[in-house]
Amino acid sequence: MAGHECSRQASSNRSKKGGSIKLTGVILAAGKGTRMKSELPKVLHSLWNKPLIHHVLEKAYLAGLRDFVVVIGYKKELVEDSVANWQSHYPDVEIQFAVQEEQKGTGHAVQCAMPYVAENSDILVLLGDVPNLDPEEIQDFTYLCKQQNSSGVMSMILDNPYGYGRIVRSDNGENFARCIREEKDATEEERNIQEVNTGIFYFLSSHLHEHLQKLNANNAQGEYYLTDMVELLHRNQEPVIVYTAKDPNRFAGINSREDLKQMEEGIHYA
Repeated sequence: MAGHECSRQASSNRSKKGGSIKLTGVILAAGKGTRMKSELPKVLHSLWNKPLIHHVLEKAYLAGLRDFVVVIGYKKELVEDSVANWQSHYPDVEIQFAVQEEQKGTGHAVQCAMPYVAENSDILVLLGDVPNLDPEEIQDFTYLCKQQNSSGVMSMILDNPYGYGRIVRSDNGENFARCIREEKDATEEERNIQEVNTGIFYFLSSHLHEHLQKLNANNAQGEYYLTDMVELLHRNQEPVIVYTAKDPNRFAGINSREDLKQMEEGIHYA
């Protein structure tokens, strides 16, 4: 993966305390969100009188996170200003910004974030447009990964999994993933799987440093998928634990104004 599409952003409001950081929340917020049909970055659209990304930050804060890297891109100054405004109410929070100049996928976004993550820190990957997370469940997921000393993925079960990356479990039947197969790259058998990726990952520091650079764009979209990390780790005998969420509606993303309206009105549509 080439790194020149990421640029340094010296915009942390506090100094980085390298040795003390054990878990960093990496929030992916670089995209425009073309289906919103708006010039405003998707993560800044308002839900319940707050920008979407504020909800994500608050849920992560309630789950115990205090250190964040927010990956920004489209109209980055607007997103940075909004996040800084949120941070001003939380003096115990450290936020740094990584710029993804060209959106080349989720794997590329995390690569852009890595220079801001302390050497010994694991990361929790969150999506800036998934605002209704359950903090207790996030806490349980991170605890499980730490306890098992394993990277992990949060999954959910959907009656209609179309469009989601399918969780392919390891052959031995244990609670680990072998790979995540995106819709456009999945076989017919894999498309029948109802367990899907929520987009939330936990990665051990050692796994990131050893394997993140091995991602490639050999897929239907021509992007660097973060989901490919699961198969990379599996092939290297590194377990990736699966935590199945109780309520899929908690992971509903906002992709359109209709999605926003439905969530605002409390309609479950996931």
